[in-house]
Amino acid sequence: MSVNILVRGPIRARRAIPAQTGDRRSRWTARILRFASYLLGVKRRIESVWSYPREARGLTGNLIVTFGITRDGRLGDLRLTQTSGIAPLDNEAIRAIREANPFMPFPEQMRFERLNIRAAFYYHVSRTTLRNQ
Repeated sequence: MSVNILVRGPIRARRAIPAQTGDRRSRWTARILRFASYLLGVKRRIESVWSYPREARGLTGNLIVTFGITRDGRLGDLRLTQTSGIAPLDNEAIRAIREANPFMPFPEQMRFERLNIRAAFYYHVSRTTLRNQ
């Protein structure tokens, strides 16, 4: 099982690094690293409460959930955007995000009011997964 988190909305995470060198470039890189660190925290918090549902034993699937996080770390606008076609898998991903709420407040350097996230959940069965159930 794995979760990939992508940012949507006010932040343009794919901006090119400025052509200039020196202080400005290092400040820009530092901001990106702080942002990545926050997203890694969100991912880890979700993964810590996410599990493989017993009723879906042996089934695999992928799904996408979109949600927002406000500046103070509260969850908003949680939606299943692409179903796996297997209700227990979809429901577990949504449950994990709700249970992970609230998230950490934004660091001071993140100067926006809301972060829109697109999270892809991948359920893949392995022998280890089956043994642990």
